[in-house]
Formats: sequence, C-alpha cells, structure tokens
Amino acid sequence: MLNGPVDVVVSDGFSGNMVLKSIEGTALSLFHLLKEELESSLYTKILAGLMYGKN
Repeated sequence: MLNGPVDVVVSDGFSGNMVLKSIEGTALSLFHLLKEELESSLYTKILAGLMYGKN
C-alpha cells in the first residue's frame, strides 16, 4: 500500500483506521528513536545542527 502504484485505497472505517493508526504509530516511534540518537552525545548534536543549517 505504501510502496505500490496506488493513489487511493477504499476500505471500511475500522480497517482504514487500523492501518492509518499503525502507520502513524510507526512514524512517531521512528522519529522518537532518531531524536534520542541525535541527542545522545555532543558530537551527534553538532552534526544534527549542521544538518538543519540555513536553507
């Protein structure tokens, strides 16, 4: 569903909500893990700051 050639998915409310909430939970977990890792040491904090830089 996420990587396939699909633009629209039709489902009932319960199944659609389950898929949506699962994807949201996975994304939140990944962002939380990434944030923890980037804040784990001074070196990674500096590198994270350089990544954000001015656009």
